[in-house]
Amino acid sequence: MSIRHKQVAWSRYGVGLFLIILLYALLTTLRDFRDSFMIEIWTELSPQIPPSFYAQQEIQIAAWVFILLASIAWIRSNQQAFGWIHFLMLLSFGGMGWVTYAFTRGWIPTDLWMCGVGIGLFLPYLIIQIAFFERLIALFDIRGNVGYFVYLCDSIGYFGSVALLFFKELWAPDLSWATLFLQYTHALAVIGGCLTLGQAFFFYQLLWKKKTILSATTQ
Repeated sequence: MSIRHKQVAWSRYGVGLFLIILLYALLTTLRDFRDSFMIEIWTELSPQIPPSFYAQQEIQIAAWVFILLASIAWIRSNQQAFGWIHFLMLLSFGGMGWVTYAFTRGWIPTDLWMCGVGIGLFLPYLIIQIAFFERLIALFDIRGNVGYFVYLCDSIGYFGSVALLFFKELWAPDLSWATLFLQYTHALAVIGGCLTLGQAFFFYQLLWKKKTILSATTQ
């Protein structure tokens, strides 16, 4: 992707790109935190669970995420796929928020909460990586490739992981890993849903303007 094409993309779609990259950074932060401190979180919440259970649950999460991701590939229309992508992302954050609230109220066990959080985390995370930008480029005829946007997301996303660890070690050393994970998950469910709605509104507004211009030129 040339410098000129990057400048054009940011001048036209900068607001939406900023929101989706920020969302990806928050998802990357939770993913890294979850992967790095899974043992500590489970030990604090359910120390009686055997280590083999972790792998079994990860397989279940991967299966559900794979099925939902595959549903995007079956949609040929870029506009319909873009809408389905946003529906799945909103469903992920809504589900993440509900299972977290249900867990804090004692309605569901730890394993069901962790499974729900895993699906709600990895589904939008992988959607942004492998489907969102691909459909966005095709929908708006952006001159470029997915690699630039994914690289940008990854580079900023890992900064959030470092920032969260600094926060935990310097400003909240007494906060347990499980409590921090719970609080971050609850916050991400709300913020992630808002960011998804914000960038969806931005891009669909541009799409509506594009269709209006095309219909006016064909008359």
